[in-house]
Amino acid sequence: MLTWLYNRFRARDWGGPWDNWDSLIAIWIASAYVVAAFAGIHHDEWSAANDVLRYCSVLWLLKRSRLHERALLAILVTVVLSTLVGLVWGWWELSVSRTEPALKRGLY
Repeated sequence: MLTWLYNRFRARDWGGPWDNWDSLIAIWIASAYVVAAFAGIHHDEWSAANDVLRYCSVLWLLKRSRLHERALLAILVTVVLSTLVGLVWGWWELSVSRTEPALKRGLY
C-alpha cells in the first residue's frame, strides 16, 4: 500500500474520477462493519470486518492503479496458483500426513 501511495503521489494520478465500481467497493467495506455491529453472536466479528477491509483495499488499489491488462493477468494467475498451493498443502496435511489436530490448533 505504501508503494502504491508513493507511486500515486509521484505521478499525481489517483486512478481517475470516482465511478460505480468505487461505490460498490466502498459499500462492500461498509457493509462488513454494519454486519459486525449488529452481529447476534459476539466473538470475533470485528476481525472479520477488518479482513474484508484488507481484501477490498487490495482490490481497490488494483482498480485505481490503472495497470495494463497483462499485469492484471499476471496478478490473477499468481493469486490462483498461490490458492492452489494452499489447497494442496492443506489436503496433504489433512489426508496424507494425518496432522488434523495441528490444523485445528490454529483455529481456536
